[in-house]
Amino acid sequence: MSTPKRTPTLTAHELMVTDVRTAHPEWPVEQLATFFQQHVITGAPVVDDDGLLVGVVSLTDIAEYTAEATGQEVGHYGFARSYHGSADDAYDEEDLVTLRIQEAPDATVRDVMTTGVHSVATDATVQRVADTMLKHRIHRVLVTEDGALKGLITAFDLVRLVRDM
Repeated sequence: MSTPKRTPTLTAHELMVTDVRTAHPEWPVEQLATFFQQHVITGAPVVDDDGLLVGVVSLTDIAEYTAEATGQEVGHYGFARSYHGSADDAYDEEDLVTLRIQEAPDATVRDVMTTGVHSVATDATVQRVADTMLKHRIHRVLVTEDGALKGLITAFDLVRLVRDM
């Protein structure tokens, strides 16, 4: 087997998307589901009124919360109760977006979001970004600078990078 050819080191700053759609912690979950559907996304950083990053939320979080609110075993959806889950892969996006929180109509993004945010600095290498995604089994990494959200890198961004090599 030959040794892969190394390419110049790219940084998170060079790869990240800066037009990041963010959710608000006080949004009702139904508004969040509509937001995901309108923007054709499966997750977003959660930013408060002061612009501070307070979490991240995904379709997986909605599905897990729905399962718990309806008394179903979380295992029914085929993923563990953590941000490491992958309901995004197991279910059609339309199915996940149309999940209803009928038993908990007052649920907000704050109730379902993950507060443990995995992020990298703007000068992190693309290898560091990939390592972060692999280690934490996540589909998106937030790019921050001095605690402020600067951008977002998704697994699709990495696949696109490999395709264009």
